[in-house]
Amino acid sequence: MARRSILSVAAAAVMALCLLRTSLAPSFAGSAGLQPAVRGSHVALAAEKRFEVFVTNPSVGARTRMMISPSMTCAEIVERGRKELGFDQPWIKNEDF
Repeated sequence: MARRSILSVAAAAVMALCLLRTSLAPSFAGSAGLQPAVRGSHVALAAEKRFEVFVTNPSVGARTRMMISPSMTCAEIVERGRKELGFDQPWIKNEDF
């Protein structure tokens, strides 16, 4: 009988130790000490200059990836996408896209 109670106390102690260890360990996504604080500002500055977009024509499955600036209009993006996908024939109207 004493053997069973010692085993349960030992198991409870091991479980408590494991829980304590995992709660005090740094988390995978939130470890602030691993990355310098300056990195975030460089990423934000780079993100303001260019964006990556995918232009897809679902009827034929054609797809292209482009880097665009914030000043580009939707019409310019469509025109450039048509050119990269090979749909820039003169008999196809811009309104069809």
